[in-house]
Amino acid sequence: MIIPIGILFFAVCGMWLWIGIRNRNTKLLFALNSLLWLGAFGSGYFTYLCWADRGYSENWAGIGFLFGSMPYIIAVSAILVIEIICLMKLQITPRKPLIASSAVLLLFLAIQVVIGLMSI
Repeated sequence: MIIPIGILFFAVCGMWLWIGIRNRNTKLLFALNSLLWLGAFGSGYFTYLCWADRGYSENWAGIGFLFGSMPYIIAVSAILVIEIICLMKLQITPRKPLIASSAVLLLFLAIQVVIGLMSI
């Protein structure tokens, strides 16, 4: 059940990104970044659970991190890299805050990967 929901979520995010870049709609891109930040906080919670349970011999939280958080982190990172590349080529007015938000989100996701993989 998680695979169709994930495909639908990333199809919608990809469509928002495509429409936002094509129409140079910064409000839509800010809304997309806000949605991705919310998901990153959810992923961060599961990464925290993986870190908190690292001392147990059966690390079920680590399995949850690998199969729950990692696909989200990989897909969102791809979306953010595409967004940053497209924003650097466009000449729209509030470009820098969008790029900064995306770059900080990428850093947050990278920290989650490091913490999650260290705790497995």
